[in-house]
Amino acid sequence: MRFVLGIDIGGTNLVVGSVAEDGSALRALGSEPTGAEAGERDVLDRLIALAERTIEQTKREDPAAEIIG
Repeated sequence: MRFVLGIDIGGTNLVVGSVAEDGSALRALGSEPTGAEAGERDVLDRLIALAERTIEQTKREDPAAEIIG
């Protein structure tokens, strides 16, 4: 099954989720405070790490998963 990675960069929280391409299944959802006061580089680094953890969780739950997006 193919999954799309969705990313929300909000003023309060960073949220990353993976959902089946056809919308039928949410596989993973991760969230943490944005922490904008630490600077844009820190926010970007944490967003990338959150996305990587979400991808890993998706693949643990569905080893045949393909991530797109």
